[in-house]
Amino acid sequence: EAATILRSRRYQPETIYIPYSQRILGGLTRVNAVFTDHSLATRLSGQYPVSTVHSVFRYLRENMLTAREVVLVPIGTAELAGE
Repeated sequence: EAATILRSRRYQPETIYIPYSQRILGGLTRVNAVFTDHSLATRLSGQYPVSTVHSVFRYLRENMLTAREVVLVPIGTAELAGE
């Protein structure tokens, strides 16, 4: 399983907090909002691990799996601080 392999290689997903009220409303009003595939402890805490672009790039950098990072910024826009 991919999740097991990534955990064994110290991949750390981002954590997002979803309040109980939003989980209940989301589960009732959205077909694609499912929370029961997470452990009971995760559901009770509301702290959900998610893979994001930031967590994937951090993993790649920490494991020296990238040769070079390039940030593309559209012409006429300012770079965001810290990006």
